[in-house]
Amino acid sequence: YQRRVHGALSSDGLVALLPKLHEKRSLVSICDQHIPKKARRHAKKYSVSVDEAFERVLEGCVRQHGENWLYPIMREAMCTIFKNQAKVGFKATIHTVEVWDGDELVAGEVGCAVGTCYTSFTGFYTASGSGTVQLAATGRYLARCGYTLWDLGMGADYKVATLGAQEMPRAEFLKQFHAVRKQQPGSAIGSVPGRTNVAELLVSEKVADAVDKTVDVAAQRVAMPIDTAAE
Repeated sequence: YQRRVHGALSSDGLVALLPKLHEKRSLVSICDQHIPKKARRHAKKYSVSVDEAFERVLEGCVRQHGENWLYPIMREAMCTIFKNQAKVGFKATIHTVEVWDGDELVAGEVGCAVGTCYTSFTGFYTASGSGTVQLAATGRYLARCGYTLWDLGMGADYKVATLGAQEMPRAEFLKQFHAVRKQQPGSAIGSVPGRTNVAELLVSEKVADAVDKTVDVAAQRVAMPIDTAAE
């Protein structure tokens, strides 16, 4: 049984927020993230930012999916947390990732970070291909900041096809989450101001991967015994 109720309204008007617990979770090990060719093709004309348009992203999600679980009081609570989390010092922080075509917001998502784990809640897109670009950019941005685990919530075919996600039982998810929740990323998501061209973000990570592989091969050659190399 999957609990789908997110809130309950009592007769006196008080609202209780209830947890949504999936029996299975979709996870991406960020170092193994797959970048679709479609994202690379469309990336050049887009830029990505973090925490620049929090309320507009929530509005975009509601426009595309309906209120679903993002009913007004939930959005109000999320906005209050977002505006106060820096001065309060929460261990879990809430963020949005935005994709722009010039000054037009064409895709975005909202999620939260705990330790070096980032969880995507929901997202939206308005232009063809921009949603795929947003997912690719989010993963690469997380990698750049030093996050290691990307929680995508409930399973879906596009998460496997687009990102290479793996579905696992809740117990295994919790084991992996507990291992990283107290780790600190190199830089917190949202700490890098301004916008970054998505193509440059994807290429820079691709080059970094190639450099890492070259260094690994070189290290293996240096470590090779001289007599074995002579053979």
